[in-house]
Amino acid sequence: MKTFKFFKPIAILSIIAIVYFIFSCKKDVNNTIVLNGRIYDPNQKAYVSGADVQFLSSKIVSGSYNPTYVVVASAVTDANGSFHLEYVKDKDAAFQVIVSKDKYFDHTYDIAVTALPGGTYTPTYNIYCDAYFKIHVKNTLPNAANDQIGYAYVNSQPACYTCCNSTPQVGLGNSYDSTSKCRTFGAQKMHVQWSVKKNGNTFQYDSSIFCAPFDTTLFELFY
Repeated sequence: MKTFKFFKPIAILSIIAIVYFIFSCKKDVNNTIVLNGRIYDPNQKAYVSGADVQFLSSKIVSGSYNPTYVVVASAVTDANGSFHLEYVKDKDAAFQVIVSKDKYFDHTYDIAVTALPGGTYTPTYNIYCDAYFKIHVKNTLPNAANDQIGYAYVNSQPACYTCCNSTPQVGLGNSYDSTSKCRTFGAQKMHVQWSVKKNGNTFQYDSSIFCAPFDTTLFELFY
């Protein structure tokens, strides 16, 4: 009997510890964000391997919102474009997912805290491959000194320092010869519109040129 009385408190404490451990684990699971996602390139219609995926959080510190985002989890996609991330929530104010890879355009996704209350999610995030578009514009049939051409890219373009943009370009004179190169989306078409004025007459033209991914496409616009 003495032996039984000596071990009984230990047994009770052990049971309490096990129950506490079980409920603690359950609480952590409910408060954990699990992302079993994939990265996809819509232009190439393919999932992207080797992409870096970062999960960031901005937090409430001492009752105040801190706008700085900090990386709290990261992963790299496998051969199928899949990734796995886990993060235990902690006074979060907002989330971001940043996807990046060499020769692709980085993409940032802003995510509200309410959109990820905890649990397992299977999102698909898009990322777009790049290409370069080179255009050579030359007056090959000079008519007069007041020959003029105006041309522009009219489809949506990415935003970066070296990216193509929709700003119209103007060329004057019978010896106009210009070459430029800019970064754009790969595996889609570049839509170019231009107008030519010769001898007082104006002519309108347009063309769509496919930009091969990870390569430079040359378009020669001779007028």
